[in-house]
Amino acid sequence: MKLKFRILGLILIPAIFSVLFIAGCGGKKEEAKSMDQIQQDEGIPVRVETVEYKPFEKFRNYFAKLSGIQEATKTSK
Repeated sequence: MKLKFRILGLILIPAIFSVLFIAGCGGKKEEAKSMDQIQQDEGIPVRVETVEYKPFEKFRNYFAKLSGIQEATKTSK
């Protein structure tokens, strides 16, 4: 009885591993697509926003000392 299990194990275990190895490595590989090919297939992604009124504000900060072209330096007594 032990001899049958030993012979079965010597045949069955390598057979299982070889089947798993062949099945795991035999898949088809998909080629990588370039960005142009993806855009042709699926389209170019865009973001759509409805037009609505929004106040336009623009702030600018300057780190400088401003002075005029001509300056008056008169003071009171």
